[in-house]
Amino acid sequence: MHSQFEAHAKSKPDGHALVFRGNLLDEDSPADVYWTYAELNAKAQSLAAYIVSILGPLTGTVVPIHIEKNPALYVAILGTLKAGGAWCPIDVFSPAQRRHELIVRTEGQLVLVSSVDSIPMGEALPSGIIPIDVFPFTRESERDMDARASDAPITDPTNVAYMIWTSGTAGAPEGVPINHSSAYTSINPLIEAIPGTRDGQPVRCLQFSQPTFDVSTQDYFFTWNSGGVLISAPLAVMLGSFVELANVTGATHAHLTPTFSAGLQRSSFQTLQTITMIGEKLPQPVADDSGQDMRAFNTYGPAEATIVSTLREFGNQHKNIKSGNIGWPLKSVSVFVTRDKKFVMKHAVGELALGGPQLSPGYLKQPETNKEKYMWNEEANDTLYYTGDLVRMLSDGSLEYLSRTDDLVKLGGIRVELSEINFSLRQCHPLA
Repeated sequence: MHSQFEAHAKSKPDGHALVFRGNLLDEDSPADVYWTYAELNAKAQSLAAYIVSILGPLTGTVVPIHIEKNPALYVAILGTLKAGGAWCPIDVFSPAQRRHELIVRTEGQLVLVSSVDSIPMGEALPSGIIPIDVFPFTRESERDMDARASDAPITDPTNVAYMIWTSGTAGAPEGVPINHSSAYTSINPLIEAIPGTRDGQPVRCLQFSQPTFDVSTQDYFFTWNSGGVLISAPLAVMLGSFVELANVTGATHAHLTPTFSAGLQRSSFQTLQTITMIGEKLPQPVADDSGQDMRAFNTYGPAEATIVSTLREFGNQHKNIKSGNIGWPLKSVSVFVTRDKKFVMKHAVGELALGGPQLSPGYLKQPETNKEKYMWNEEANDTLYYTGDLVRMLSDGSLEYLSRTDDLVKLGGIRVELSEINFSLRQCHPLA
């Protein structure tokens, strides 16, 4: 998954890979970083070498990352991959008990943290788990990094690259592991489908999503695999000064939720050229307002099929399209509309099933759930993931999203099973 990033570190070492603006009011703020591909690669390699020196290669190991959105996060992600492991973001803003439980369930040996975070591990740190502070690796000199350098473990395409926690129907979050081949397969079609910059310069993509939202993976590797610049900032800056951040950094691309996008004045942006919306059903007013000053795409995809499964453009010559239209599948995804696991004709309503190389191998240690959601389909001659989303296929082959088959809802683009909330309430209050 990270091989293209490493290739850019060799082919364009002086090109910027990460711009992090911690303070928009001070151009010389120590919280800001402007790292080239060579610099970020070296810092991540140094972290990986340190981890391997004390624990050995992390092949087959899921590594929890308990770091707020700051430069250490990106070193941690790439360092984990270089050490042969799979990164697993933990929501630092969630209760300590929940963080503790998720870290335990990864069954890893270590957790990556940052000593400059505002929220320490505290009671969330399970006994026997080694916390490794990534912050010092963001400050290492080139000499120190060269001294740590070592050969990276060999990564197989079937190894897990990352794992995302998503809301579960059984009352607890479900881990969705994604292997390297699925992740790599999903990113390249996006790079082909979403236009680059008008002048041919590298994309400059705002890293809007929180690390626990799988769209953040699209932010990272859509940008780095295309040789672009990832632009990030603390949560408060990203939410409170989004337009200013975009203009100051010359951002050209952003992947946003429709709810957040609806509150933005398109005319306020000076350099933004393309918006990709994901995570929620697109409201009609947002769709009608899209594509006037910039290109706009609506995307759809569950975490179980690696971020994005379908895509379509809105606005300009694509006006008068229903906002529920989620477009056509990427070339690495197969889509089927089913009823009782049988295919239905066009325009008939049914449950969307997905197939192809982007599928996750299944939920972490959830064999019964996997039997229900990942099933062999004779008509498709493939294993399909049944999404729980009701859709219909239109005459042109595009899909129209209608509703759900269960009580799953979206909050800020994040999936929430109401049954999980009910389960948690009963754990606290038996009469709830």
